[in-house]
This record gives sequence, structure tokens and C-alpha cells, in this order.
Amino acid sequence: MPLVSVIIPAYNRAGLLGRAVESVLKQTFQDFEVIIVDDASTDNTQEIIKEYSDRRISSLRHSTNKGGGAARNTGIMAAGGDFIAFLDSDDEWLPQKLAKQLLAFAGLPPAYGLVYTGFWRINGERRRYVPGETMRPASGSVYKSLLNRNFVGTSTALVKKKYLLKAGLFDESLPRFQDWELWLRLARVCCFYYLEEALCRSYIVPGGISSDLAAKVEATKLVFNRHYEDIKKNRTLLADYHFRLGRDLCCLGNMPEGRSHMRQAIFACPWRLKASLALALSLGGRKLFFSILRSRWEKSNATA
Repeated sequence: MPLVSVIIPAYNRAGLLGRAVESVLKQTFQDFEVIIVDDASTDNTQEIIKEYSDRRISSLRHSTNKGGGAARNTGIMAAGGDFIAFLDSDDEWLPQKLAKQLLAFAGLPPAYGLVYTGFWRINGERRRYVPGETMRPASGSVYKSLLNRNFVGTSTALVKKKYLLKAGLFDESLPRFQDWELWLRLARVCCFYYLEEALCRSYIVPGGISSDLAAKVEATKLVFNRHYEDIKKNRTLLADYHFRLGRDLCCLGNMPEGRSHMRQAIFACPWRLKASLALALSLGGRKLFFSILRSRWEKSNATA
């Protein structure tokens, strides 16, 4: 059996899938299998898969579209390796990714179950190193750090399968943040290690920030509710969750609920001004609130 199982979920990514697969085949570490899970694509993804004659590559296909989490779960259950690596079909690895992560594992105690790396987030001609200082990547017991925000890129993670099965698989019911929610559960059963080097490229397409905002809000609420007992112990963290929910709800036009979360953020941390400013801004209505947020987002994205 191979040491590493690489799982690539694919849905209508025929034009990009080849780049992802080739980046795995070019790894300096070669004891792996590649499991491509076609999540009921309607393009020529199957034709692209059939172009590969490498015996290490296999594919599975869903009869209906189930989402990225379900596709990864299908791959996990079919995997034969002791380690599981995930690669999104529109991302690619640098050649030494697996080798450097396995070398890191070799020097770590058995309690470490996940090694993640930095990556380049590429937007056209611009690129930005992630996670970066603002996201504060952590090693060791990272559960409390992960409660604040997700700093583990899915395509960078190499996970011991035994810990993955112990924590449970991706929650297919979540509309977003399936990776973050899994990392939170995984962080309760093993330690993480951050390899501070960009060993992956993640490509993004510029677009509107509201296209999937409703799903983001729903997923944030679910994560918030599941981990509320731990979140409420840190007033700053509690305020951040309420602020994010309030901000996104106001952007969606749900001003009453959005303002309610802003008020709860202020109550949790009255000395922090951003929630008070956002609450005041929300009184101008959704159009003004969203236009100012969009302006700030586009300015931030321009430097990515």
C-alpha cells in the first residue's frame, strides 16, 4: 500500500484538473496514490481523467453532486495510505511539498497528526503569502487558536489517517467552512505543526463578496453554536464572532438581526470600536453599508 493517499475532489474543473494532477506526479516523494473524486461533473472531467495511464491514479464518481466535503469523504474511505493529503482541483503543489511534510513528521512526537504549510494565493498577476502574520498560524495544541479563525489551507494539509478517522470526516451538512470545522475537531485529538514555507499555489478568481454570503452566515452560525461553550470563555473571541455575523447579515440586508449581533459584540467588548462604528454605519441602510465594505474589500484584494 502507498504511504500517502492524495484526494482530489473535482466538479466541472476539466480545464484545471490536469495542472493539479501533474503537480502531484512531479513530487520528489513518489510513494503515493491519487484518488480523483468526480462529484457528478457535467463537463469533460471524465475524459481528462482517462488520459492518465499511471496506475497510481484511480477515480470515483458520484451520480449526483454532493459537494466538496462529500467528495473528500468518499476519497478518504477509499484511501489505503497512512497519510491523507487533500488537493483542490484548481490548486497545485510545489515539487517538494510531500517530502518536506513527511520529513517534518519524522521529527515530531507521535501526538502530532497534521502538518500544514504556507501557500501562495494567486489573483491574476498578484500573489500573497498565506497564512501570513495577521492569521497567526500555530503549532502544537491549536484548538483555541483555530476557534478564532481558520489558518490551515485544505490543499496544504497532510494528515495521519488514524487521527482523521478518530475525529470524524468532513461534515457534509455544512454549506461552507467544512474544512475549518473538521480541523477544530481534529485539534481536539492531535497536535498540528506549521511548516513555514509556501509549498502550494491556490488560484482565485476576482468576484463579488456577496455571491456566497448567505451560506457563509449559515455555516458561521453552526460553528459558533457547536463551539459556543469554548468561545464564550474569551470575550474578545465572542465579540469577533458576533461582529462577523452582524457585518455579513447587514450586507445581506438583514439589518435587524445584523444590528443585534453588533450590539452583542459591543456588550462583549465595549472597549473595541469597530462594532460600534459598524452599528452606526448600519443605520444608513444596506446599500451604504455594503458599498463601504465592498470598497474596503476591493482595496484589500488589490494588494493580494
